[in-house]
Amino acid sequence: MNTNNKKWIKSKEELTKFEIAIINAHPEQLVNATTQGTRGIGKSMFLYKTGTHIFQFLEGIHLDDAYLRALDHFLWTTPQIKKAVDKVLLNTDFDNISQYDLEHKYRFLAVDDAGTHLGKYQFYVDVETVDQMKARLDTIRDVTSCLLMSAPALSGLLSFLREYPDNKTIDITYNKDSHNDYGRIFTIRHPRKRWQKKGTRAYPPIKGSIFVDQWAYDEYKRRKRKALISLFQKRKGSKKDIIKMFQTLKKLKPNLKEEEIIKQLGLSDEIISILKKYHHKEYEELTES
Repeated sequence: MNTNNKKWIKSKEELTKFEIAIINAHPEQLVNATTQGTRGIGKSMFLYKTGTHIFQFLEGIHLDDAYLRALDHFLWTTPQIKKAVDKVLLNTDFDNISQYDLEHKYRFLAVDDAGTHLGKYQFYVDVETVDQMKARLDTIRDVTSCLLMSAPALSGLLSFLREYPDNKTIDITYNKDSHNDYGRIFTIRHPRKRWQKKGTRAYPPIKGSIFVDQWAYDEYKRRKRKALISLFQKRKGSKKDIIKMFQTLKKLKPNLKEEEIIKQLGLSDEIISILKKYHHKEYEELTES
């Protein structure tokens, strides 16, 4: 992982092996991975920096432009996921599939904070959306050569996401030897084949940084917040779904405290902040139920 945020990336030697694998996967293969770790550890920034480096290299563009290109491929809500997938699938030329894939498949997609809308408790409140997501993500290899997700833990996501045999997990932990607050250790684990022993295979850990320029981080936060607020305003059911998931988990595990429920649901700080600010009544209903 580049630690000095180079303005230009001109050769693959400047990329990590993971980023090179993403580039080499196009157009026929798929790199599918989920970052997991404690809140604030840098899961989203790993996705952000990975996408930025890929667009810097592929398009030969400046770091500032690559930040924006990466954000153009971030998905924070289920309607955004549907739109991105359908844009490719509904326009696929099946008579010339190889050439179409080469020209039109995404090189990078990031589903950020996947636990919020693709968490396992979503099944209790909106089966229709779960079915729609499964139908689309089952065909994701026809849509993109890279799908990265972030979540507190892979175990908190819907079962079909956990069971994809090619889904790597990327554990992010603090690098105690780092000279600043941004140093991290990234451990990429690949699921074993069914005929192998249970567990995962781990690649050698990568030491890197989650630092992004302040203006780029602010733009990331702005776009994310805009997407979530728009979702709650246009689809009031999404807000109610979160409340229903909270209530369901509280009934299933009555001894859990509010903070632990929020953690298990994978609700991001932005979600909680928006609920408190714009839907205070519903939030009070949520926490007092």
